[in-house]
Amino acid sequence: MDLSPPRKSFLFHKICFFILGFCGAIPWFTILSTLDFYVANYPSYNVALSIIIPNLMGQGLFCILIYFLSFALTLNVRIKYALIALILLLIILLIIPISSSEQGLYWLVLIMIFFLGSFNTVFQTSSTALCYVFPVEYPPLFFLGNSMAGVFTVGLRMILMKSMETLENPLMYSTIGFILAAVMVLTIAILLYENLTTTPLYFTCLYQEWKQSLAQSIVGSQLNGFNSFKQVEIDENAKMDKYKNLLNSIFSDGLIENDDKEEKDISFIKDQKQTFTMENYDRPSISFFEISRKNYNGTTNSVEIQNVQFQDSFNLKGSTDTIRRNKNKLDWGFFYPILKKISPMMILIMLLLAQSLFVFPGMVIKKHLFPDYLNSSWNSLLWILLFNLSDTSSKILTLWPLRLRIQTFRILVFLRFLFWGSFILIKNSSEGDFVNNEWFCMVHLIIFSVFGGVLTNGLMIAALESGRSHEKETIGLLISVPAVYGMMLGSLLALFSKYI
Repeated sequence: MDLSPPRKSFLFHKICFFILGFCGAIPWFTILSTLDFYVANYPSYNVALSIIIPNLMGQGLFCILIYFLSFALTLNVRIKYALIALILLLIILLIIPISSSEQGLYWLVLIMIFFLGSFNTVFQTSSTALCYVFPVEYPPLFFLGNSMAGVFTVGLRMILMKSMETLENPLMYSTIGFILAAVMVLTIAILLYENLTTTPLYFTCLYQEWKQSLAQSIVGSQLNGFNSFKQVEIDENAKMDKYKNLLNSIFSDGLIENDDKEEKDISFIKDQKQTFTMENYDRPSISFFEISRKNYNGTTNSVEIQNVQFQDSFNLKGSTDTIRRNKNKLDWGFFYPILKKISPMMILIMLLLAQSLFVFPGMVIKKHLFPDYLNSSWNSLLWILLFNLSDTSSKILTLWPLRLRIQTFRILVFLRFLFWGSFILIKNSSEGDFVNNEWFCMVHLIIFSVFGGVLTNGLMIAALESGRSHEKETIGLLISVPAVYGMMLGSLLALFSKYI
């Protein structure tokens, strides 16, 4: 009987990651797009400001806790149940203001927004970690989905506003339609993800990451015997000699072989059609695995560990826990080298998000486009649509990632600060000035958005490619941190833009 997981097309995998990225941005965009509804229902509160604070608190807290949460809950559990929680929270956030006009219930809304931000972060960081474990062509599709969510929400908002303007309470009915549409998209994401977990490529990628992580744990379990992490990185030969003796003492037959052959690339990245099958899906075992390390002199040390049985380490059925994380990842010796490698990319990503949130939307939408034709609501929607369309275009461009030296990225990111000066000039310009012209303002925003989107995606891919296979899931978790804190920093700076 054939027990191998059912085959899925690779187009299906691309669609899944696009939808997962799409759903990573949908919950918060839904709240922002229905903000008028909450403002109308809770006039006693400064909704536009107060509703952002609990969301940022939830995001800021859980983007740190997610690394430790990953040791207790698998990727499969975090992604699936976070999606279910987001659906429930959006429904509750719709029911509360419709069922009662009591102003005191606004505090319950804020509590729900906190949990919405928390679960949204758990889902976003976990799905980013998942796509980082997959071949490099999949993460750009995930980031493209993030941007397309903004275009979708603004476009849907415009359609609902126009189609329901003749109803008795158009704001309430358009909000109901909007949240139900978001719930439907999140439900589709759950169904697609359930199917994704049954594919050979899903298992192959996560098995490879788990295998390499486990090998790193065995080979790296005695890192405390060294005085510094630098010594571990520099003296590869000494480390391998030390662990040969350790492994010989653990495994009775001591089958440790050295091989000078060149390190082979992971086959599933070069040939995605390779499948991985095992005879027993309920109690899988691994007969051997190989650890390869390239020395600084160009040679390769390879250690083959044979006859090692790992029972019940993971279950291949997509509906259950996928793979338990390795406790060695809690070691500072594992975490610090990864953080050190990707910290330049993390800092630059945080700066890029802070740059964008400082001027958009707060400073930008104060410029009223075509006042003879657009009211304030349509003016805001047009600016948001323009920004998201530009950001989406940049993500399409970076389906073929921009690969630059980190020093070049630094120069380009700091050059983008020049846009702050031009946005401030536009904000304080007089009617009739060239920089106050509607078309100049729109082209200016398009360049700013595309420039930022290309750099952000390039840095995300640079962080991914800087790590080894057993480090990529951790990189996916960590790389989401600067994005959240960059948005928080930009939002705080935007509060002071009214004084400029």
